[in-house]
Amino acid sequence: GLRRATDYQTAVGQIVAIDGRGACIRLLRDDFASGGLRGPVFRLLEELGLEPHQVDIVLDIECHDSSYPDFDSLPSLMPRIREWRSLAVASGAFPRDLTQWNEPGTYRVPRHDWLAWLGETELIESQTRRPTFSDYGIYHPTYRPPPGFVNVSASIRYTSNDEWIVMRGEGILNEGGAGPAQWPANAQML
Repeated sequence: GLRRATDYQTAVGQIVAIDGRGACIRLLRDDFASGGLRGPVFRLLEELGLEPHQVDIVLDIECHDSSYPDFDSLPSLMPRIREWRSLAVASGAFPRDLTQWNEPGTYRVPRHDWLAWLGETELIESQTRRPTFSDYGIYHPTYRPPPGFVNVSASIRYTSNDEWIVMRGEGILNEGGAGPAQWPANAQML
């Protein structure tokens, strides 16, 4: 990334020189929100001793919301768009946790990030480069350490074409509850 410490970038450069496999540069929303990627990205390439064809670029939108740039506009932010080894856009829309559903049951969550990418990237003209899609799966994009001791629910999260299906169980330590046996039962129901 562009905001790593000098010691980190130096270590990456040394590894790149030894293994000869190039690198992946992950650009976060703040990096490309300013619009001036050319200078910082090419300074990093120079530090790492790499050319664009040796580099995979990930444009990480992080949380999908109304403030993100349109997926179809992202390729235009990258200089020399066709020269990178690969170009991917990462985004996530899964809820931070399952606490919004208090009762056991089946819940459906639209995959807004995936659906937006599908709709918007169809508009990209052939002279630009269509990025591949990457997501955070069944996790929220912003990491938050888990709280201390918790009575986790026996829940299953499943990804389908256009939504996530959440099979919400009850706390596995609930007195008189089904405990861990809920996981295989939910899997069978799913």
